[in-house]
Amino acid sequence: MSKLFLLLTFFLAAIHASAGNQSELWQQIQGSKHDTSRFRLFTELAEYYDKLPLPDSAIFYSQKAIQTGQSVQPKKSEKTNHNLLLSRCYRVLGFSFFMQYQLDSTYHHFHQVEQIARQELSQEDNKHQKRYQQFLAESLRNMGVINYLKGNLDQSTQLYLQAIPISEALQDTSELANSYSKLGLTYKKQGKLAEALKYFYESLHYYERLNQPKETAVAFLNIATIHYDQNNHEEAIEGYKRTLQLFKAQGDERGVAICLSNIGKSYGHLENFDLALQYVQKALEVNQKRNNKAGIANNYGSIAILYENMGKYEQALSYYKKTLKQQQELNDIPGLINIYGNLASVHINLANTSTSSALRESHLNSAIAYGTKSRQLAPNFNAPFQQKAVTIALREAYTQKGDYKKALEFANAIIELNDTIFNKSKAEAVAEVEAKYETSRKEQQIELQKNQLAQKEILLSKERLWRNSAIIAFSLTLLVLILIYHNYSQHKKNNRILRLKNQLIEEQRKEIQKQMDKQCETNKRLNELVLFKEKITGMIVHDLKSPLNGIINSGYIDDEELRSELVIHSGYEMLNLVDNMLNVYKADSTEMKVNPRKNDLFQLVENEKTGLLFLLNEKELSLKIEDITRPVFFADNHLIKRVIANLLSNAVKFSPQKGTITVRIEQPGETDIRIGIRNQGPHIPEEKQHLIFEEFGQHDLRQLGVTASTGLGLTFCQLAIKAHGGTLGVNSSEGSETEFWFKLPNSVVEEETEKSIENN
Repeated sequence: MSKLFLLLTFFLAAIHASAGNQSELWQQIQGSKHDTSRFRLFTELAEYYDKLPLPDSAIFYSQKAIQTGQSVQPKKSEKTNHNLLLSRCYRVLGFSFFMQYQLDSTYHHFHQVEQIARQELSQEDNKHQKRYQQFLAESLRNMGVINYLKGNLDQSTQLYLQAIPISEALQDTSELANSYSKLGLTYKKQGKLAEALKYFYESLHYYERLNQPKETAVAFLNIATIHYDQNNHEEAIEGYKRTLQLFKAQGDERGVAICLSNIGKSYGHLENFDLALQYVQKALEVNQKRNNKAGIANNYGSIAILYENMGKYEQALSYYKKTLKQQQELNDIPGLINIYGNLASVHINLANTSTSSALRESHLNSAIAYGTKSRQLAPNFNAPFQQKAVTIALREAYTQKGDYKKALEFANAIIELNDTIFNKSKAEAVAEVEAKYETSRKEQQIELQKNQLAQKEILLSKERLWRNSAIIAFSLTLLVLILIYHNYSQHKKNNRILRLKNQLIEEQRKEIQKQMDKQCETNKRLNELVLFKEKITGMIVHDLKSPLNGIINSGYIDDEELRSELVIHSGYEMLNLVDNMLNVYKADSTEMKVNPRKNDLFQLVENEKTGLLFLLNEKELSLKIEDITRPVFFADNHLIKRVIANLLSNAVKFSPQKGTITVRIEQPGETDIRIGIRNQGPHIPEEKQHLIFEEFGQHDLRQLGVTASTGLGLTFCQLAIKAHGGTLGVNSSEGSETEFWFKLPNSVVEEETEKSIENN
């Protein structure tokens, strides 16, 4: 009770003091006969109400001050002071209108401050230069905040980047920390996660130096959120839990609720749904206690997502509708973008599980309706992540409805969105930023240890000096001898200790340098691997594109026989590519096994020719088989069949229109069989011929125009022929045909008459 009385007394005293200040200023205004003095007094009164804060009164007296100031014609020597008072008034108006969330008025008045500051700073020998620099940096940052809130993220970024150098020149660490933090938030909202992380670490560095625990906790929260957006959920959980303890220590319930909710979401991504629901429910309880409607809406949405991921779609739909109601009441456009996208997703899942065709159609229509609403809102608020998620949902809905044209439009939109969002190179940039931060922190710790050691040495020397002085007073002669000996031995000992410490510090520095070099080497290898992966992935996708296009376009061919041939050929081409990939990968991990049996090589070629009839007819090619001996040989039927299929397929691809492909089967020795396949396509440079049989070796040749595939087919042929104990080669030179050939050892040979068959 006594404490309550003291607080009440203090509050009444503060009100009384404030009222006294207000009354004194008002009396001075009434007693003043000069507009210049009234201008200054009105400005001070406006700033007084701004600090209370009472925005309506602050706005009234600021406008009164500006009106009075505009009636004054200052002398040239007083112009700078006059403009400084105007800047102070516009500044108060900006803050007051912001408290009333009148964003356009806020921006207008801070823009006035900026213009006055730039005008004054252009004058030489301005006596208020530092004050105007502070006003300029502050106004640019606040205009950046307004643009951020209005969704103008590019303008917001430019304004922050203009404010930062001014604050750096002023060494205003508080203003710098705020600008870095808000610039990080802007980059994060744009999907530029590496840049966002860089500036969050910059703000964290300054907040820690300023010993501001609340802002430090927010910086840690932002860094953890970057890990969440990168799908590094274990690191995100660790960061959120550390931030949770900071918010709890400050009694910040809003921060506690945010951390609990984000921990729950992260556990949900790790499919630990029970733990995820526990954390989100705790966050919901905190927000309900605080009556935080925005937080409650966020928690409802998180619970709905968890239920959807658990396959409980009806419960998810129920919570999504609760979220939608809250967001509509708040008129939270970014929140509505998310919830419309989530409703589209859950309706698609409900459609997939529906047993009734009518109910399934209803869910798909609902998904399209909600998804369309989300996409209509998303571009205005620069929300690439949400836009990508809802575009995926719309593609799925139109695919299930059979509207493949619309589905293809949204598939292309997804590809465009992927280019604007986080990629692998940005992930490496994020890792580099974190490594630099850790290295910097370690260097600071080492420097701090060195400073502490030096201070301890100074204190120790002072203590020794005081003690020795007392002894000198007692016995000067004896003390001089002892002091000389003692100083000598102690100096030697201290030098030894310092050498050991310096050696330890040097070892730590070398270890840090070694780790940094190792990290650089790792990043270099990762860049090379990513480049290689992108090339090969592009080639495989390109190879699959042609047969897929063939199958898709077959629906537009009226000729049933031609359509059937196109589908069979396209499927055969896809199967050939997939078989090559599987066989090569299998051969990489295990030894290729050969199951020999009697085979008719002539018949194998005849059989594989059937699968190529469509391409032969399309390019008007002639396939000629020259069988000198008609040998029957022992080999693995499946492997040799695949080798012939790959070599014939390559010959068809590279043969010119109306060209000729020649297959020659002969027995050069008593036990060897040679098969050569010649085509009239472009020759392969001799210095590049060794690459075509290496796994993925053809991605370099592809740039020369001498190959159109991944190269896995020839790699498989090399492995299969080698498994039989044979050899595979190529003969190609400028101005002659290109021949791929292989030799097989054979133990049984039967000869027949020479045959020559030509098919057009």
